[in-house]
Amino acid sequence: MVAIIGILAAVAIPQYQNYVARAQVAEALSLASGAKTAVAEYFDTNGTFPADNTEAGLSNAGTITGNYVESVTVSVADGKALITALFSSTDAHSKLQGKSMVLTALDHGGSIGFACSGTDIESYLPSSCADVTGVPVVAGPVAWVPGTPIGDATPCWDQDYADGAGGGIGWVVGENGCSDSASCSSYYASAIYACAETSCGIHAYWTFSAEAMCI
Repeated sequence: MVAIIGILAAVAIPQYQNYVARAQVAEALSLASGAKTAVAEYFDTNGTFPADNTEAGLSNAGTITGNYVESVTVSVADGKALITALFSSTDAHSKLQGKSMVLTALDHGGSIGFACSGTDIESYLPSSCADVTGVPVVAGPVAWVPGTPIGDATPCWDQDYADGAGGGIGWVVGENGCSDSASCSSYYASAIYACAETSCGIHAYWTFSAEAMCI
């Protein structure tokens, strides 16, 4: 009888531990649901992804917490939207402590879906997100608004954007090749003035200058 009880315990305890870990991952997914909605809606409205929680209209990452999750963070890496749920280093299951579940925005049949991943926690991820397939959605360039103050947005010329979504206008927010501070100041002022006066209809000043190109 003792041997049978020992065998049952050897089977039941690991299964229970897996159940506990999966339940805690489910909490992380639930806490991230608001961020998923915010990121998708932001993309539908702006064509880009929010850079952080504030831009997504969410509270600070450290205030989105649960019993086992200590933060939910919105970020962008290489143009891809990421939502990271960080597990508590003390209260979470030992297999989850200090680790993260990351949700990545994907083109899921024409709509934005979120696939989950995580280092060394794959076996605890729910199929509802682990099995989501699609190509990561990469946000395109952000159009530079004529007259935008230099401190808020630096303009550069993106020919691919001009040939596509820009409709011939390639001014986007980004880093250009201007390296000399004195000429850069003049450069920016001229670009802002030209765009303010012509709505960027005339852009030869920068279009044919290598320094104007995005890098």
